[in-house]
Amino acid sequence: SYDCNKGYATKSVIRSVMNQIFRYAAQNDLVDKNYTDYVEIEPEKVQLERQIYTDDEVKNMWTKSNLPEYALTLILLHQGMRIKEFTDLAPDDIDLENKTLNIRKAKNKYSVRMLPIHNAVYELIARFKNESIEISRPQYYHFAKSIGHTPYDVRHTFATKCNALGIPTLTIQRIMGHKPDTLVETVYTHLTIEDLSTAINQVTY
Repeated sequence: SYDCNKGYATKSVIRSVMNQIFRYAAQNDLVDKNYTDYVEIEPEKVQLERQIYTDDEVKNMWTKSNLPEYALTLILLHQGMRIKEFTDLAPDDIDLENKTLNIRKAKNKYSVRMLPIHNAVYELIARFKNESIEISRPQYYHFAKSIGHTPYDVRHTFATKCNALGIPTLTIQRIMGHKPDTLVETVYTHLTIEDLSTAINQVTY
Protein backbone atom coordinates (compact mmCIF):
# COMPACT_ATOMS: atom_id res chain seq x y z
CA SER A 1 0.00 0.00 0.00
CA TYR A 2 3.06 2.31 0.28
CA ASP A 3 3.16 2.94 -3.47
CA CYS A 4 -0.59 3.13 -3.95
CA ASN A 5 -1.88 6.68 -4.20
CA LYS A 6 -5.54 5.70 -4.05
CA GLY A 7 -7.90 6.55 -1.23
CA TYR A 8 -8.60 4.51 1.89
CA ALA A 9 -11.71 2.82 0.44
CA THR A 10 -9.91 1.73 -2.74
CA LYS A 11 -6.94 0.41 -0.76
CA SER A 12 -9.33 -1.58 1.44
CA VAL A 13 -10.91 -3.19 -1.62
CA ILE A 14 -7.46 -4.07 -3.01
CA ARG A 15 -6.45 -5.63 0.29
CA SER A 16 -9.68 -7.62 0.41
CA VAL A 17 -9.14 -9.00 -3.09
CA MET A 18 -5.51 -9.87 -2.35
CA ASN A 19 -6.59 -11.56 0.88
CA GLN A 20 -8.88 -13.88 -1.09
CA ILE A 21 -6.08 -14.65 -3.56
CA PHE A 22 -3.61 -15.49 -0.78
CA ARG A 23 -6.17 -17.64 1.02
CA TYR A 24 -6.73 -19.62 -2.17
CA ALA A 25 -2.98 -19.92 -2.70
CA ALA A 26 -2.45 -21.15 0.86
CA GLN A 27 -5.19 -23.75 0.48
CA ASN A 28 -3.36 -25.08 -2.56
CA ASP A 29 0.09 -25.02 -0.93
CA LEU A 30 1.35 -22.28 -3.21
CA VAL A 31 2.38 -19.95 -0.36
CA ASP A 32 3.27 -20.43 3.29
CA LYS A 33 1.55 -17.38 4.71
CA ASN A 34 -1.08 -14.75 3.92
CA TYR A 35 0.92 -11.57 3.46
CA THR A 36 -2.16 -9.38 3.53
CA ASP A 37 -2.19 -9.95 7.29
CA TYR A 38 0.81 -7.63 7.45
CA VAL A 39 -0.65 -4.86 5.32
CA GLU A 40 -1.83 -1.86 7.31
CA ILE A 41 -3.82 0.95 5.78
CA GLU A 42 -3.82 4.30 7.49
CA PRO A 43 -7.34 5.75 7.71
CA GLU A 44 -7.83 9.02 5.93
CA LYS A 45 -7.91 11.97 8.28
CA VAL A 46 -11.03 13.90 7.50
CA GLN A 47 -10.70 17.47 8.62
CA LEU A 48 -13.85 19.51 8.72
CA GLU A 49 -13.00 23.07 7.83
CA ARG A 50 -15.54 25.50 9.14
CA GLN A 51 -15.74 29.05 7.94
CA ILE A 52 -17.89 31.79 9.33
CA TYR A 53 -20.19 33.65 6.96
CA THR A 54 -19.01 37.18 6.33
CA ASP A 55 -21.38 40.10 6.83
CA ASP A 56 -21.22 40.75 3.08
CA GLU A 57 -22.26 37.16 2.35
CA VAL A 58 -25.22 37.49 4.68
CA LYS A 59 -26.27 40.83 3.21
CA ASN A 60 -26.11 39.32 -0.27
CA MET A 61 -28.37 36.48 0.89
CA TRP A 62 -31.11 38.91 1.72
CA THR A 63 -31.32 39.80 -1.97
CA LYS A 64 -32.10 36.12 -2.66
CA SER A 65 -34.24 35.42 0.41
CA ASN A 66 -37.21 34.57 -1.82
CA LEU A 67 -35.40 31.29 -2.53
CA PRO A 68 -35.99 28.68 0.22
CA GLU A 69 -32.34 27.64 0.65
CA TYR A 70 -31.18 31.21 1.17
CA ALA A 71 -34.10 31.95 3.48
CA LEU A 72 -33.31 28.88 5.57
CA THR A 73 -29.65 29.88 5.82
CA LEU A 74 -30.66 33.32 7.08
CA ILE A 75 -32.96 31.73 9.65
CA LEU A 76 -30.22 29.44 10.95
CA LEU A 77 -27.69 32.28 11.05
CA HIS A 78 -30.00 34.31 13.30
CA GLN A 79 -31.45 31.50 15.42
CA GLY A 80 -28.34 29.42 16.13
CA MET A 81 -30.31 26.24 15.45
CA ARG A 82 -29.19 22.96 13.93
CA ILE A 83 -30.60 22.29 10.46
CA LYS A 84 -32.33 19.13 11.78
CA GLU A 85 -33.96 21.07 14.59
CA PHE A 86 -35.58 23.44 12.12
CA THR A 87 -36.64 20.82 9.57
CA ASP A 88 -38.15 18.71 12.38
CA LEU A 89 -40.41 21.54 13.55
CA ALA A 90 -44.11 20.80 13.19
CA PRO A 91 -46.43 23.70 12.27
CA ASP A 92 -47.70 23.83 15.86
CA ASP A 93 -44.12 24.23 17.09
CA ILE A 94 -43.91 27.60 15.34
CA ASP A 95 -45.86 30.09 17.46
CA LEU A 96 -45.98 33.27 15.42
CA GLU A 97 -48.18 35.06 17.93
CA ASN A 98 -45.75 34.61 20.82
CA LYS A 99 -42.70 34.59 18.54
CA THR A 100 -41.30 31.29 19.76
CA LEU A 101 -40.05 28.01 18.35
CA ASN A 102 -40.69 24.88 20.41
CA ILE A 103 -37.79 22.52 19.73
CA ARG A 104 -39.06 19.15 20.94
CA LYS A 105 -37.04 16.79 18.74
CA ALA A 106 -33.40 17.21 19.65
CA LYS A 107 -30.16 15.27 20.15
CA ASN A 108 -30.25 15.47 23.97
CA LYS A 109 -32.26 16.93 26.85
CA TYR A 110 -30.32 20.19 26.78
CA SER A 111 -31.29 20.73 23.16
CA VAL A 112 -35.01 20.47 23.92
CA ARG A 113 -35.88 24.12 24.42
CA MET A 114 -38.13 27.06 23.69
CA LEU A 115 -36.40 29.53 21.44
CA PRO A 116 -37.45 33.13 20.72
CA ILE A 117 -37.83 34.06 17.07
CA HIS A 118 -35.27 36.66 16.00
CA ASN A 119 -37.04 39.79 14.74
CA ALA A 120 -34.97 39.88 11.56
CA VAL A 121 -36.18 36.47 10.34
CA TYR A 122 -39.73 36.50 11.69
CA GLU A 123 -41.24 36.97 8.23
CA LEU A 124 -39.07 34.22 6.75
CA ILE A 125 -40.14 31.76 9.42
CA ALA A 126 -43.77 32.78 8.95
CA ARG A 127 -43.42 32.06 5.23
CA PHE A 128 -42.02 28.60 5.92
CA LYS A 129 -45.00 27.86 8.15
CA ASN A 130 -47.76 29.46 6.08
CA GLU A 131 -46.55 28.10 2.75
CA SER A 132 -45.54 24.69 4.15
CA ILE A 133 -42.06 25.02 2.63
CA GLU A 134 -39.95 21.91 3.07
CA ILE A 135 -36.22 21.44 2.52
CA SER A 136 -34.58 18.08 3.15
CA ARG A 137 -31.25 17.94 4.94
CA PRO A 138 -29.46 16.36 1.94
CA GLN A 139 -30.86 19.15 -0.21
CA TYR A 140 -29.56 21.77 2.22
CA TYR A 141 -26.16 20.07 2.56
CA HIS A 142 -25.78 20.19 -1.22
CA PHE A 143 -26.77 23.87 -1.24
CA ALA A 144 -24.31 24.79 1.52
CA LYS A 145 -21.51 23.07 -0.37
CA SER A 146 -22.46 24.89 -3.56
CA ILE A 147 -21.87 28.26 -1.88
CA GLY A 148 -18.57 27.19 -0.32
CA HIS A 149 -19.73 26.29 3.18
CA THR A 150 -20.51 23.30 5.35
CA PRO A 151 -23.99 22.88 6.88
CA TYR A 152 -22.44 23.61 10.27
CA ASP A 153 -20.99 27.00 9.36
CA VAL A 154 -24.26 28.72 10.30
CA ARG A 155 -23.98 27.71 13.96
CA HIS A 156 -20.25 28.40 13.98
CA THR A 157 -21.01 31.90 12.68
CA PHE A 158 -23.80 32.46 15.20
CA ALA A 159 -21.60 31.42 18.13
CA THR A 160 -18.76 33.62 16.89
CA LYS A 161 -21.11 36.60 16.68
CA CYS A 162 -22.45 35.99 20.17
CA ASN A 163 -18.95 35.77 21.63
CA ALA A 164 -17.91 38.96 19.88
CA LEU A 165 -20.94 40.74 21.35
CA GLY A 166 -20.04 39.60 24.85
CA ILE A 167 -23.22 37.59 25.33
CA PRO A 168 -22.76 35.38 28.43
CA THR A 169 -21.64 31.83 27.72
CA LEU A 170 -24.62 30.32 29.56
CA THR A 171 -27.03 32.34 27.43
CA ILE A 172 -25.32 31.18 24.24
CA GLN A 173 -25.46 27.58 25.46
CA ARG A 174 -29.18 27.85 26.22
CA ILE A 175 -29.93 29.35 22.82
CA MET A 176 -27.85 26.78 20.94
CA GLY A 177 -28.94 23.79 23.00
CA HIS A 178 -25.58 22.97 24.57
CA LYS A 179 -25.03 21.48 28.02
CA PRO A 180 -24.09 24.16 30.59
CA ASP A 181 -20.57 23.95 32.01
CA THR A 182 -21.36 23.74 35.71
CA LEU A 183 -23.95 22.27 38.07
CA VAL A 184 -24.91 25.76 39.24
CA GLU A 185 -25.66 26.81 35.68
CA THR A 186 -27.51 23.58 34.94
CA VAL A 187 -29.72 23.44 38.02
CA TYR A 188 -29.92 26.84 39.66
CA THR A 189 -29.57 29.42 36.91
CA HIS A 190 -32.80 30.24 35.09
CA LEU A 191 -33.14 32.33 31.96
CA THR A 192 -36.54 33.51 30.76
CA ILE A 193 -37.66 33.56 27.15
CA GLU A 194 -37.40 37.36 27.40
CA ASP A 195 -33.74 37.04 28.46
CA LEU A 196 -33.03 34.83 25.46
CA SER A 197 -34.95 37.15 23.13
CA THR A 198 -32.92 40.16 24.27
CA ALA A 199 -29.71 38.25 23.62
CA ILE A 200 -30.64 36.69 20.29
CA ASN A 201 -31.80 40.01 18.84
CA GLN A 202 -28.36 41.49 19.46
CA VAL A 203 -27.06 39.28 16.65
CA THR A 204 -26.91 41.32 13.45
CA TYR A 205 -24.93 41.11 10.25
